[in-house]
Amino acid sequence: GNYPRYNGLDFSLIEEDFRTATLVFRPDHQDDGFRFAHTSLLEFFVAEALATSLDEDTADQLWQIKRVSEETLRFLVELVAQDESAKRKQRVEALAMSATLVVREFAFRFTVFAHGMGLDYPRPAKWNLAGTNLHAQVIGSHDRTTLELGDVDLTGARLVGSSWQKVHFRQLVLDQAASEASEWLECHIQDLRATGANFTGSCWRHTNIERLSAIEGCKLEGARFVAMPSLDVRRSNNPTHILEFDSIAHSIISQVGHSSQCVCCAFGPEGKTILSGSNDNTLILWDTNTGEKIRTFEGHDDWVMSCAFGPEGKTILSGSNDNTLILWDTNTGEKIRTFKGHSDAVWSCAFGPEGKTILSGSRDNTLILWDTNTGTPLRQIHHGTDREAWCHDFKRKEWTALGEDAWRTVHWVAWSEEEKRHVTFPPEQWGAERTLEQRGWSVNRSN
Repeated sequence: GNYPRYNGLDFSLIEEDFRTATLVFRPDHQDDGFRFAHTSLLEFFVAEALATSLDEDTADQLWQIKRVSEETLRFLVELVAQDESAKRKQRVEALAMSATLVVREFAFRFTVFAHGMGLDYPRPAKWNLAGTNLHAQVIGSHDRTTLELGDVDLTGARLVGSSWQKVHFRQLVLDQAASEASEWLECHIQDLRATGANFTGSCWRHTNIERLSAIEGCKLEGARFVAMPSLDVRRSNNPTHILEFDSIAHSIISQVGHSSQCVCCAFGPEGKTILSGSNDNTLILWDTNTGEKIRTFEGHDDWVMSCAFGPEGKTILSGSNDNTLILWDTNTGEKIRTFKGHSDAVWSCAFGPEGKTILSGSRDNTLILWDTNTGTPLRQIHHGTDREAWCHDFKRKEWTALGEDAWRTVHWVAWSEEEKRHVTFPPEQWGAERTLEQRGWSVNRSN
């Protein structure tokens, strides 16, 4: 009754006004009731004052705000973008090297927000963000153009849980940075320095690092490096940096040499070398002790899905989504022979005893036994149902294969040439023994 403006309204609406209002004005006269000043109006005036400070060269004082609302930031970005002379944007660029950390953080947040809005954003040559707190912040966006940040100094910064998406750095300094559980997605780093940084649990995916200046003392427990383009250690100031990674990082080295996801791998004789196959259509041979790349094998037209070492490690075998297998000379990297016979991707391969035969499993639901010296198919096993041969191995005179049927039932199949039988696992599902014919398998021998 005392406030006619709200007579007849549901109390929940009045409560919402109180909750969302920034200021409540007392009435000048009792009959006027109270009035609200809502946040959007006040946020505009705050943004206008911040934009005006860029004109008056007082931003170093007025931009010392630890946190502003997104709406204020949105208004500010739009007010700066409306300046046709671009002087306001240039002034924001100058704030990137302000003597006050809070001002630098605000200018950086403004830049990231402007990029997220799809508007022109400040591009200073260098950002001094040493000691800044970007905990759980999202920098850049995977569905927008690349965010160009130039040289960025994040020494001692708190980057825990932050996500960096499609960001380009000329130089990125992460010395002593706390970067646990951070994400680096589709970034491009021309030069990285990260002495003593903590990357525990971090994820690096499709990120290109051209050069490592310094990485001593990094913590990498649980870090994942997926589909990382090649690191050219020859361009590093100190090529031994990569070799100084501890044992946790050795598994990472075997991935960063490929330009896409590493799909398969195998140890060479006595474990002195490692072979990896990738979605970049190549294989790479590595030195297990040093992590150095020894040789790259190029020749497949599609993803490399399987690989194996021949006896004594003199030859290498690979199976690919291009439906072929290739036999390679380990020492030269040259092709020895290509095996063609599958009608779909070759997902597994293995050498037989003494390397005289090769066994391959394919998505075309077949296993093929090959003559290593001639490349001729010796024998083929085909299953009539939708079952794919995923992996296999030789056991004396038996072939052992792991397959998968249309109902996602995983089973083992062991085939003996003498007895022509196979055993499936688990036994309670298919029975302990079934003949090939009972299970629909056929054996095809070439002439």
